[in-house]
Amino acid sequence: MNSSDRDLLANHGPVAGRAHLAAGLPTPSVVAALEQIRAEVTARSFSEFLRSPLPTRGDMTVILPPYIENSRLIEDWEASDYLAGRFGEGAGIANVITVIDSDFLVDQMASAHPLSAYGWGKTAYDARSIADIVVGQIESATHILVVGRTSGSDSVHRLLGALNPVASRRSLEGASLSEFRDFLSSSRQITPREGADSVSTAGIVPPWLAMLEGDQQLPDSREAFLYRRSAPFDRGLFRNWLDDPPAELIRGKGKIWLADENSWAFGYSCAGAVHRVFPVGAWWADQPDGAWPQCETQRQRLLDRWHPQFGDRRQEIAFIGVDLDVPGVRASLDACLISEGSTLESMAAVSLSGDELPRSASGLDFH
Repeated sequence: MNSSDRDLLANHGPVAGRAHLAAGLPTPSVVAALEQIRAEVTARSFSEFLRSPLPTRGDMTVILPPYIENSRLIEDWEASDYLAGRFGEGAGIANVITVIDSDFLVDQMASAHPLSAYGWGKTAYDARSIADIVVGQIESATHILVVGRTSGSDSVHRLLGALNPVASRRSLEGASLSEFRDFLSSSRQITPREGADSVSTAGIVPPWLAMLEGDQQLPDSREAFLYRRSAPFDRGLFRNWLDDPPAELIRGKGKIWLADENSWAFGYSCAGAVHRVFPVGAWWADQPDGAWPQCETQRQRLLDRWHPQFGDRRQEIAFIGVDLDVPGVRASLDACLISEGSTLESMAAVSLSGDELPRSASGLDFH
């Protein structure tokens, strides 16, 4: 959210009520469903919400444009305590409704095309992919409304359930008006943030984040598993893996370690069929103690996973899919690793030579 939007938000007086969010990539069926939502509840577009006076009390549904990512807006509002300040103490985001067009979902999740290619971006240069946006909308939702001719498809609902197993889901086709209204008005119990006075959507935790932040190893399933290894990937072998990844993968998040970039951590993201690798900064092992997290819990978690030679350097990726061959995926990734012994020899040779380790993403193109 830019500064002008923040100023507009701050200029409105407080009202009693809660905010609901509704969003979806605007296919004809999704646009029609969002209009149906507007017909049943008090709703405004995001621009109307920012620039128009609000009712003195009651809930408000805000229909977001495609370029607003639900999760980032939620984090922004919670971090600034905006909703409590504007809506009154105890206010929060009650529901986050994502409308999914089942007829286009598979194609959207395979699309690396940017939002701007469809005129849906914030600017004409918005490079965020269709796959990243639709997956983000699904996993940040408390409610998922499925539209389209194939809205009752078992494969569609299995995919949605893997990405967000806790959201309420309903197909619009065949639903009566009363069922549709009940779906819109039902509220999932949201767990307040620790130390927060207001209701919080912090309870909407994507499965990949729960796996990465969990202190215990979760049992593997055919829908999700956590991959951890204290050895680096060979750059060429991992690039080859990304060129032909397992088709059953639909989500992946985490950090990776490349053998020729020992001082530089890289992020990994999979959204549908779109895989990305990008630099995220130095490993904590290369940071002075004073630069470490000040939160004692975070520091202890770091130490609990510390490798005696490699520190926090490791592969740590949460994978989600449908009917995953977990042993097969894990074996294919293991085949990209360089042994710990070879890694120690390489790191020792670099240390003795005094050469600077690479600290850029030059030559790295995994898209």
